[in-house]
Amino acid sequence: TIPPLRERPEDIMILAEQFAINMARELEMELFSGFSSKAQDTLMQYAWPGNVRELKNVVERAVYRNNNPHVPVHQIVLDPFESVFRPQQRIKVSAPLVLPTVTENQVKEAPPPAQFTHSTVNTVHQPLTLSGQPTDNSDSITFPLDLKARSQAFEINIIKQALKDSQYNQKKTAEKLSLTYHQLRGYLKKYSLLDEGQESHS
Repeated sequence: TIPPLRERPEDIMILAEQFAINMARELEMELFSGFSSKAQDTLMQYAWPGNVRELKNVVERAVYRNNNPHVPVHQIVLDPFESVFRPQQRIKVSAPLVLPTVTENQVKEAPPPAQFTHSTVNTVHQPLTLSGQPTDNSDSITFPLDLKARSQAFEINIIKQALKDSQYNQKKTAEKLSLTYHQLRGYLKKYSLLDEGQESHS
C-alpha cells in the first residue's frame, strides 16, 4: 500500500510540477514557468487530506487561474469555497443587546445629509490615468473593443520603455519588470521584439 501524500513530502513538488505541465498542455500554453517560492511553501506545508487527487485538483486550478505561461504560479487556493466572511464559530451573546434610544430633539438637531452637486458627481466618476490623474472625456474608453489586442499593446509599450530605460540590456530590463531573464526572453519572442532587445556581448 502506498503511504498517504503527507508522509511523502519529497513527492509533493514532483507530482505538482507534472500535474501543472499536463494542465498547461491542455490549455495550449507554450510553456510552464514553474511555481513561485510562496506557492511551493503553500504546497509543501499543507497536509493533503485528499491525497494525490486533491493535489492534482489544486494544481490544475492554480495553473488555469494563472493564465500566463511566462509568469510562475503564485496563488494557490486550497479550498475554492473558502471565504474570509465565513464565521469560524458561533458567537454566544450572554445578554440581550440594548439599542440606544434617540429622542425627537436629537433627530431635529442632526445635521442634514450631504448634498451632491453636479460638479461633485462629475469629479467622482471622472476616469483616472495610471498616474492617478483625471483624464479628459475624449480619452475615455469606448466599446466594443478588442481586450486582448489592448492588453498586448500595453505589454509591448511597457517592455519597449523598460528596454530603452535599461539601454537595451535584457538583464536590467528583466529586473525592472520583476521578471526572470528567461521570462523576459519569452515576452520578446512572443512580441517579435528580439531585435530590439539584443544585448551587446562584447
